[in-house]
Amino acid sequence: MYNKLRLLQPEVIDYVRKTGRAPVTIELPPEMVEYINQLNRACIYVGQEKSLRKAAQRLQDDYPNLSIRTCQSRAADAIKYLYDFNDLSANQWRLFYADIMMERAKIADEKGDIAEARRCIEKAAEYTEAASKDRVDKDLTQYRPQLLSPDVTTERMGIEGASGLKQLKERALSIIDSRKDLSPEEKARLQKEIEAELG
Repeated sequence: MYNKLRLLQPEVIDYVRKTGRAPVTIELPPEMVEYINQLNRACIYVGQEKSLRKAAQRLQDDYPNLSIRTCQSRAADAIKYLYDFNDLSANQWRLFYADIMMERAKIADEKGDIAEARRCIEKAAEYTEAASKDRVDKDLTQYRPQLLSPDVTTERMGIEGASGLKQLKERALSIIDSRKDLSPEEKARLQKEIEAELG
C-alpha cells in the first residue's frame, strides 16, 4: 500500500491528512483514504512515543479492528513516510531499529537460536542507549568548578581574621573577572558563590 501512496502527489496526501477525506478533483479508493488517515495518526504517535511498539499500540486503540501486526506495519510505513519528507530525527531512527532488533530477537528465540537472540537484544540495547544519550541535557553532565570546599578552612589556607577574608574575596573576584573563557552567566554564578561563602 505504501508503494501506491508514493505515486500520489504530495498535495493530495496533505489534503487527505488535513481533512480526512479525498479531494473532489481526484478519485481515490476508500481504502487508500483510510490508509492515509491511519498513516497520519501513526506519524503523530511515532513522533510522541519512545518505541514503535508503543506507537502501534496507541494506533490500535484508535482502530480496534486492526491487528497489532497491521498497526506495527502502519507505524513502520509512517517512519518511511517521515523519512521521505526528511521529518524524522536520528533518535527516532535509533528507536525504530531497536524495535526491529527486538522483533528479530523474538523470532530467533522462537526458533531456539539463543545466540542470535542475544546478539539482537544487545544491538537493540545499543540503539536504545544511543537514543537516550541525546535526550540528556549535556550541561547537566558537565562538571561545574567550585571555588571553595566545605572541608577547607581559612586557617588551613593561612588566612587570619576579617582582613584576610576580605583579601581572599577580592582576589577570588579578580580571578573570576580576568577569566575570558567564562560566560557572563557563569561569572555571575561564581561571584554569587563567593559572596555567599566569604560575604
